Amino acid sequence: MKTVAIIGGGPAGAMAAERLARGGVRVTLFEEKPGWEKPCGGALSARVLRRYSFLTAVAPEARYVREAQFAGAKGVLVTFRLRQPVAIYSRAKLNRALLGRAADAGAEIVEDRIVSLARAGAGWRLEGRRQLCQADFVLLAAGARSRLRVSLAGDLQPRDFMLTFGYYVPGQDERLRVAFFDDFEGYAWAFPRTDHLSIGVCGRVGDSGMPELRARLQGFVNRFGYRTDGAPVYAHLLPALTAESWSNLRLAGPQWALAGDIAGLVDPVTGEGVYYAMRSGELLAESLLEGSPASYPQRIWQDFGSELVCAARLRALFYRTDFLGSPISTHMIRFSSRSQAVLGLLQDLIEGTQAYSDLPTRIYGRVAASLVEIAANSLGAELPYPRSAES
Repeated sequence: MKTVAIIGGGPAGAMAAERLARGGVRVTLFEEKPGWEKPCGGALSARVLRRYSFLTAVAPEARYVREAQFAGAKGVLVTFRLRQPVAIYSRAKLNRALLGRAADAGAEIVEDRIVSLARAGAGWRLEGRRQLCQADFVLLAAGARSRLRVSLAGDLQPRDFMLTFGYYVPGQDERLRVAFFDDFEGYAWAFPRTDHLSIGVCGRVGDSGMPELRARLQGFVNRFGYRTDGAPVYAHLLPALTAESWSNLRLAGPQWALAGDIAGLVDPVTGEGVYYAMRSGELLAESLLEGSPASYPQRIWQDFGSELVCAARLRALFYRTDFLGSPISTHMIRFSSRSQAVLGLLQDLIEGTQAYSDLPTRIYGRVAASLVEIAANSLGAELPYPRSAES
């Protein structure tokens, strides 16, 4: 394989371009708007910063937040200090930094929009608005709304998306804030960036229309005293695949692959996508450099795909299941304010270290432990500890 064309210059495309170029592959990356401001929160967890430690050097303009506040239905609230800071980026600055790394590695960055692609012998013919290109392999890493995926892997269903709506609000804050609602698959957020706040709300397509999202966000804004008058507005589609869609998901075929948002590689519970975009681009590059492009889907599954399927199955449990009169998210917030055991679980979820595969077991175990902890604290008693074998 001599030439690879990458369509999309977000984290997935930029990461794949950088790794392939460093491996000696000729890479051309097409991006119509390099470094554009994507409508999202922009928060990167401790897991992302550990794996991609170069981000602190190439993209230093992040807001490191060390305090969080989570609000649940029925007015429950918990404020706490994060064990590990969360880095909140302007996506425009983050994307420019990643594209810069790709260019420095030798990838060619072309400011053009690819409008069609077709087979040309054993490779591909790509038609842009300004030029034509041929390549041996195509990586589609464009946004979730790109229609180019239809001819390769079919279309996603409306239920595989969340609709987001929000504002870029001038100002500063010392904490990130997330709010959940009763019987609603989504949440509102306020993430402070270096020179503004990203404030938004998301809800599953089909369950929530734009009027309902606007109303929920306005309630969030009013509750916490944000001022959005005259602030720039954004709306966006965010992939959030169902478990059924995962069973039919195609990530690759003869001389092509999908990575990032357009592949649906986003956490359907939290909406986190940057980590999975970067990781999928990295895994695709490893597959190509090792001469085994067909291994890419299996690498995705073994690395994080199976966890995202677990997340898809747990989504309703997290947001909707009526457990003792409230969703699990509400109980976690309520108990976190009184129990270190449950607060530790919430911290693990924020840091990205808690696996979904054992989340239900851990939730119920922590809630049970917290009931004992709360009862002991309320009585002023100390919890008994087992004696060691030597004593």
